[in-house]
Formats: sequence, C-alpha cells, structure tokens
Amino acid sequence: MGFSATPGWDLRVRGYWQLRYNGVSVEVGARQQRLLAALALLHTQPRHVLAALLWPDSPERQSAGNLRASVFRISHELPRLLSATDPLRLDAAVRVDLREVRELITEITLTGTRLVPPESSDLLQEANLLPGWYEAGMRNG
Repeated sequence: MGFSATPGWDLRVRGYWQLRYNGVSVEVGARQQRLLAALALLHTQPRHVLAALLWPDSPERQSAGNLRASVFRISHELPRLLSATDPLRLDAAVRVDLREVRELITEITLTGTRLVPPESSDLLQEANLLPGWYEAGMRNG
C-alpha cells in the first residue's frame, strides 16, 4: 500500500497536504486545497453542502460563487482531478491516502483479524489528518 509510481493524481491528507501528478508535486491555491481536502475526507457531496462547509460565514450566494470559482479553476488547471457534477467528487482514478487507510481498516474488520500486515503498519500509524489545519484556517479565503 501507500503511494505508488502509477501515473496520475495522488492526494495526500495524512501527515501533510500534498497533491502530485505522475510523482511531481503540484502547487494548488488555498481554496482549491480546502475543496480537495473536503472531498478526500467526505467523498461525494452536493455542491450546496460543500459551499456551506467551506465558507460558513458567507452568504449562500457568495459561498456558491466561491465554490463555482474553485471548481472551475481545478477543472481547467488540474484536468481529470474532479468529476465536476452535482454531487461533486474526486475522479475515481485519483489515489487518496486516506482512502487506502479506510480500505485497510475495512479489510481488517471484515476478516476478523486484529493483526495488521507489516507493510500496512506505517499507513495506519501516520493517520494524522491535515495537521496544522484548524477551523479558523478553513474560514479564511
């Protein structure tokens, strides 16, 4: 498990936030980072839910506009990262480290074993989500 050299998008939200394409880090604006992180954590969400979550202190019209602008920017600058529909979601081909942790936990739960495969122990131990991100940071921008 863990990120591989498989071509395409990799999104990391455990330990630190990082987006890579074909192994190369990609710079992303703060608003777009928050949107991508929300989708990594929450999966598929209706646009109005994401707008309210990401811009809770803004009027509905403004938060919807912020979301539209972020989706537009991601769709044009980072192709094939989003499935830009409603509900909104990351493209199925995007590798998300948190998804791997969840899949491992499900596998352990379904098999009834409490043993963690040695190659997976690092994956579970690094389960710090977005350290340094906090509510006030989410409200800025």
